[in-house]
Amino acid sequence: MLVDHSQEIPKAITPCPIKSVVVEIRYNEGLDPNLAIGVLNDRLKSQSIFEGKYQALATTTLPPQLMAQDPNLKYAPLYQITNEEYAVRLAKNALSVCLVGDYKGWEVFFSLVAKIFNLASEINLFKDINRVGIMYTSYFIRNILPELKLDFKLNGHDQRSEASHIRTQFIQDDLNCSIFLSNRSELLNTRTLAAQDKKNGSSITIDVSKNVEISDINECIDLIEKAHLLEKKIFFSLVTEDFLKQYQVIK
Repeated sequence: MLVDHSQEIPKAITPCPIKSVVVEIRYNEGLDPNLAIGVLNDRLKSQSIFEGKYQALATTTLPPQLMAQDPNLKYAPLYQITNEEYAVRLAKNALSVCLVGDYKGWEVFFSLVAKIFNLASEINLFKDINRVGIMYTSYFIRNILPELKLDFKLNGHDQRSEASHIRTQFIQDDLNCSIFLSNRSELLNTRTLAAQDKKNGSSITIDVSKNVEISDINECIDLIEKAHLLEKKIFFSLVTEDFLKQYQVIK
């Protein structure tokens, strides 16, 4: 078991290293996204939940057959509504809420996610949710690998100072977990999605998901909270005391 549930975890650390958060639901059937994005945008505005710039993404120009057959494109967003803080992205069979500005804490972000997903359920945007996932990426302008509880050697030689990209997957508490570590990572501006707006450093990406068959949106939202808590426990199970000494730890 990677996670020790008896371990006391901080509420947060400052300065906050979190640069990207994505909460996504996937579903078997949904409204045509070409029509649904307009309905969703209007209702988000009229109910004062979220307001941003509406944008059709480059994926809308790709043949639908290609999108359906390519696993890398099947759930790629077609449209987004974005402002300086967040983006709501809609694919053919997926809806996500993404952090694109400064992270203001889980309570603020989760409140927005719950409101958006509840509204999407009210307008029958989707039926039968089949996957719920949350992904956090934290970024550091230094080599983070020596500050993690990680032993990575080749022929007895420590490789943590070398250019490394490490991925591992496991199941914890009936949830699918994936960790990706890199000390040669490029931080992409998640609001502009502009390839030229990048920085170099290290990153920790933790993805927690579950394949489900859910029709009750409240059950979905409860699962999102559970996945977030596990993601947080995984992060603090990875870092060492030397890592934490560099931050203000908020209990």
